[in-house]
Amino acid sequence: MSYNLSGTGSHSITGGTGWLEIAVTTLPSAHGAGRANPANLYDVGLLREGDGTGFWPPIAIDAEHQIVGIIPGVTTLDYALFNGAVINVTEVAGTNPFVGPPGSAGAAGATGATGATGATGATGATGATGATGSAGSTLIASVTVSGTPATIDFSSIPATYTDLELVVSGLRTASGTFKELQLLINNDAAAHYYRAEAFFGPSGSQFSGAGSETAARFIAYVPATAVANWICSGRILIPDYRGAVSKAILAHMVDSAGGGFGVPAATIKSSFWNQTTAINRLTLQLASSTFDQGKAWLYGRS
Repeated sequence: MSYNLSGTGSHSITGGTGWLEIAVTTLPSAHGAGRANPANLYDVGLLREGDGTGFWPPIAIDAEHQIVGIIPGVTTLDYALFNGAVINVTEVAGTNPFVGPPGSAGAAGATGATGATGATGATGATGATGATGSAGSTLIASVTVSGTPATIDFSSIPATYTDLELVVSGLRTASGTFKELQLLINNDAAAHYYRAEAFFGPSGSQFSGAGSETAARFIAYVPATAVANWICSGRILIPDYRGAVSKAILAHMVDSAGGGFGVPAATIKSSFWNQTTAINRLTLQLASSTFDQGKAWLYGRS
């Protein structure tokens, strides 16, 4: 579904929407521009996602083409567009990027006593064949940190799925200080990464964004060995990883260290890798440090 918005107001979000693709079709009569590539914009407009009980912090429209993730439970998009600005909004349906795979099956219960054999019933008619269900998520590989590796690497990723999902849990750095978590795609360390992030915690929220960076960066920090009870966990979704388009990166991270501010916090990230090559390798790394503990799982989704 696609629609245009201008001025101020509220618009319902269709159920099953995973994210929004925003395009600025008319720039405001007065606005600012930063030095990012593509240029980041100021005073174009603000968006708020609501679930009927309240609203999340505002999201700034800072690019002529922008991806905004839909938080689970959101039903309404409120907006304020400045000085004649007009945007086109496209709702993208699909599995929400922050919904994880099913949990593992529980242990089997004890076998009950064998009951008496009943009489043989008449053979019923053969039922119609049901439709084939979707393949769901398939575990491609997993890594448990051992020693102090510089990276957590998934290579030779098969080109047999539609999307990729990377799940991390309990990450900690061997450094004595907090370290930023980063992701490389196809071992590309050139300036091909662009991001926009929102940080939420008990002391408030903040937003950041940048372009032409040499890795996909996350506000979420990996805690140091000195604070053993703090960890970094989260999920990273990369839809259409084989497509001949720039690759979107959608992430939801939980950081006990609050991005280095010393309080628990969560981050939502939408960004992209500005290359059209199919993805066959994902590498997690830290800013100038090594890992001390944690696990990572890579899933393929059809």
